[in-house]
Amino acid sequence: MAVMEKSNEISLRGEKQLKQAETLSLKAIKREGFKNKAELEKLIVKTTKEDLAVVNSYLHNYKEGSGAFKKDLISYGLDSSIISIGSYVTFPGIWDICFFNKHMLELETVRDNIFSTPILVGEYEFEDIAFADENKIVWMKVCAHEGFFQMELDEQAYREFLLYNIPHSVR
Repeated sequence: MAVMEKSNEISLRGEKQLKQAETLSLKAIKREGFKNKAELEKLIVKTTKEDLAVVNSYLHNYKEGSGAFKKDLISYGLDSSIISIGSYVTFPGIWDICFFNKHMLELETVRDNIFSTPILVGEYEFEDIAFADENKIVWMKVCAHEGFFQMELDEQAYREFLLYNIPHSVR
């Protein structure tokens, strides 16, 4: 999701939560651990402001210079990237999500360190990594610090994956 779309989503979520808080009884508010409606509303406003601050931080600090590494990663199979609040497996935070083409990236290189944090691709470090095919369909998402990956493969792609001898389970 693009950063500005996420900013709008955060604002709308805050507004919706405030409207919902207006409908709650004092008993329901206390059951959730708040003393009164004002305390709940204060938390909603604070949380919304903090989430929007993350977006503004990105807009002011992060965007400058983010293109240089993308040029370097083309030789490793970088297909595309998006800026997002949250990755495919982690929220919140500002993430520059890079999609690598499975036919260009040498999976043998990534395989050996795919669950190390950070994941190394060339000299660049990644926390979460996703792989997309030539149709930009994401076929693998990795959360290195959790030691977790999720793949969506057709039968032929799964047979190719088996050649790498990576331990896994199928759901």
